[in-house]
Amino acid sequence: MIQMARTRAKRKKLEGKDSAFRVNKAPVNERKMTRYLTRNEVSEEKLLSMASPINGMLIAPLGPASENY
Repeated sequence: MIQMARTRAKRKKLEGKDSAFRVNKAPVNERKMTRYLTRNEVSEEKLLSMASPINGMLIAPLGPASENY
């Protein structure tokens, strides 16, 4: 939900466009997204200042096989 909200906020601010999302081929209601953000006290400023999940991710070694090296 956060990722959809980030994308929506970025497109709205930078491109002036509205966004529509689908999950499992069903449209996501704008009201649900807004309600989620309100409930979790996430503002638009927080959304835009968050690091991207891909850019903020660290690559860690996987499993016990990497411990042997």
